[in-house]
Amino acid sequence: MNSLDTNSNDRGSVPRLIVISGPSGVGKDSVINSLRTLRPDWDFAITATTRNKRIAEVDSVDYYFMTNQEFMATLDKEGFFEYAKVYDNWYGVPRRPIEESLSKGNNVILKVDVQGARTIRGLAPEGLFIFLIPPSIEELRNRLHARSTESNEELQIRLLKATDEIKESAIFDYVITNDDLQNVVKDIISIIDKETSI
Repeated sequence: MNSLDTNSNDRGSVPRLIVISGPSGVGKDSVINSLRTLRPDWDFAITATTRNKRIAEVDSVDYYFMTNQEFMATLDKEGFFEYAKVYDNWYGVPRRPIEESLSKGNNVILKVDVQGARTIRGLAPEGLFIFLIPPSIEELRNRLHARSTESNEELQIRLLKATDEIKESAIFDYVITNDDLQNVVKDIISIIDKETSI
């Protein structure tokens, strides 16, 4: 796929695809939810997934929850901007909403795993890439354990993968330690406003 086209808008800024990534359990969802509240003028891309819906997650808000058949049908129609299989589940970023938002001059915030961010870096090099890291691997372990969505074996797999993913932070434009949600969100807003101003 070619690089995404962007148009200047009447707010004096250049629309960007902003990719927020980081290892599982680092707090990406909490950051995104806070950004949604504080910056309703930004568009937030919703990822499709075949994994089971967790408690408190809402379909078409947190994710588009699909069956494997639905996901593959969308994939066959080239409906995903980027897709990957992660922890035995498929994840994909629907293409059309991103293209429509950018064409209207809106910033688009996209949350993906590190593998997805690497792919998108190649497809949209003009994007803005922000990587969240935990204060420590031990803190990441505590966060994963607290959410109680993985077995002990799955938790260990995620921690091992997180160690490798953190090593890939060099492909990102900004690396932020997620040790205080309010400050992290404030920093991300400042970065995006700075990077999208003309």
